[in-house]
Amino acid sequence: MRVKFFDIQWDTSDDDTDEIPSASACGLPSECVLEVEDDIDIEEEGADALSDQYCYCVFGFSYEVQ
Repeated sequence: MRVKFFDIQWDTSDDDTDEIPSASACGLPSECVLEVEDDIDIEEEGADALSDQYCYCVFGFSYEVQ
């Protein structure tokens, strides 16, 4: 199924520095559409799908199934 993720809050912090770059400076989208497994629980596993795609952890997001 296709899922539109939006209002994505990325974890761009780095333990080696106090400076936190913005998500846009890291090239991360504030919204995107991903194809996910039909049996995925988006509430529980949506952050994993985003993290797998973009290699950054996620604090939170909103979504709608398309």
